Amino acid sequence: MITQLISLREQLLAAHDEQKKLAASQIEKQRQQMDLARQQQEQIARQQQQLLQQQHKINLLQQQIQNLFANMVSKIKPWQLAIDPKYQVVTFT
Repeated sequence: MITQLISLREQLLAAHDEQKKLAASQIEKQRQQMDLARQQQEQIARQQQQLLQQQHKINLLQQQIQNLFANMVSKIKPWQLAIDPKYQVVTFT
């Protein structure tokens, strides 16, 4: 009877140790997943910031092009334009 109790106690201790190891392993996996998720969120935030900067540059370039075009058009006099009958397009003379 005592031998059976000792054996049962050892089995319970072994099972308890195994459960502790499994729990520690799961906690470590969760920590790694959380770390990976944090890194991915940081990367997404950096990419979003880069996209915003690129969009701002594009907007500035578009504005510069519009201003340049408006400036060029304002300097053209009507008599400087001629319509090419062959192509039906306006050309500068």
